[in-house]
Amino acid sequence: MVGSKMGFALHPHVKEGLRIPEIAKAFLALGASLAKRLGAISVVWQPAALQTDTDYFVEVVDSYSSGGVFPVLPIIDFVFDENGHILRSNGLGLLCGQEFELQSDTMDRQDMIRRAIRLAHDMATNGAVADEQNVPDIDPDKVIHLAPGASGALLQCRVKSKTGQIVTLG
Repeated sequence: MVGSKMGFALHPHVKEGLRIPEIAKAFLALGASLAKRLGAISVVWQPAALQTDTDYFVEVVDSYSSGGVFPVLPIIDFVFDENGHILRSNGLGLLCGQEFELQSDTMDRQDMIRRAIRLAHDMATNGAVADEQNVPDIDPDKVIHLAPGASGALLQCRVKSKTGQIVTLG
């Protein structure tokens, strides 16, 4: 049973400040420090409705603060559609103003999640994708085609072979 809880957020006048990687890094570091010093049993990241063990949260945020990768797993949720063919990010918009949707009819969930973690890291640290483009995939023979929607709030992502064919992995 929870005896007490504490939360903090940026002031509404600077609510989009988390879109600046340096501010997001400092905000996460402050949260990790408070959780550790106050002996929290868990950390809840409300924008994505995720709850994480405090030790893990502190570890990944400390690593990020020291030049490591963005702490995707305790910050960004990944939600599959009912058929498991579409994976959508949840909570990334707070950090870059854009969520993404990765689609595959035959790629297994683990392969989709690996790609989603990489995409989330890139977008959280480099910002939203403004232009249609191909970026390298985990598999060196493939690329991920990125196509922002008309409003820019949703990025469509498809894995393709380097020759332009959409790839069905399985």
